[in-house]
Amino acid sequence: MKLCNAIIISTLMVLGVLNAQAFKDLSKVDQNRFSELIGEGRNALQKQLYFEAITSFEEAKDLAPEEGAAYTLLTSAYVDLRFFSKAAESIEALIKLKGGSYDLLYNLGEILFVGGRYKEALEQFEKALKIAPKPVYYADKRLANLIKFKKLICLEKLGRTKEVEAYVSSVNELEDSPVYLMVQFLKALKDERDPKKSTDIFVKASRLYGQEISLYQDALNESGYDKLQWEIAIEDNNKLIKSL
Repeated sequence: MKLCNAIIISTLMVLGVLNAQAFKDLSKVDQNRFSELIGEGRNALQKQLYFEAITSFEEAKDLAPEEGAAYTLLTSAYVDLRFFSKAAESIEALIKLKGGSYDLLYNLGEILFVGGRYKEALEQFEKALKIAPKPVYYADKRLANLIKFKKLICLEKLGRTKEVEAYVSSVNELEDSPVYLMVQFLKALKDERDPKKSTDIFVKASRLYGQEISLYQDALNESGYDKLQWEIAIEDNNKLIKSL
C-alpha cells in the first residue's frame, strides 16, 4: 500500500528547519552533538536503516526537546516503517511546538487516514480546510482538493450516509478540479448495473487532469476502497491510452 509521501515528507522536511533559539540555548558541546545526531540519522534514513535513524533522532530529541527537526525526521522514519501511531505521536508533538499550521494538520490527518483512524483524520482534515490559504494558482488548490476527497472517504468509512449525500450534492461540476469526477467515479463503482461507467469516468478524469489523478488513486489505495474494482478501471484506462 502506497502512502502519499511526496506531499508528506517534502512538507515535513521544510518544516524541520532548525529552531534557531532552541539550538542557541544548547551548550557548544550539545550543539555539535545534536548536529551530529541529525546528520547520522539522515544518512541512516537515506540508506533505509530506519531503526538506526530512529535511535539517532530520539537521542537528538532528548537533547533538545524544543527543537523541531528531530520530531520531523522521526515522523518521516515512522511513516516509512508504516508505524502510523508513532508517526502521529511525533507530528502531534511537533504541532505543540510549532502550532497547528495548514501543512502540519494535513500531514497529521493523512497519517491517521492511512492508519485507518478515519474519525480522527476527518477532524484534522476539517481543521486544515478551515485555515487553508487562499489559492493564487491552480497548483495551490491541489492539496485542498485532495483533502476534500479524503474527507468524503472518511465520512463514507464512518457510515455517515446523510453527510456523504450532502457532500456529494455540494460538489460543483463546473469547478476546475478532479473532485467532481472522482466523486462520480466512486458512485459508479457501486453501480453493478453498468460496470463500464466507472471506467469511462476514470478515463475522462485522467485525460483532463493527468498525473494529478495518481494522488486520488493513492487515496483509494490507502483506504482499501474497492481496490479490485478501481484497479480494473485503471487497467482498462491504460489499455485505452496505449491504443491511441
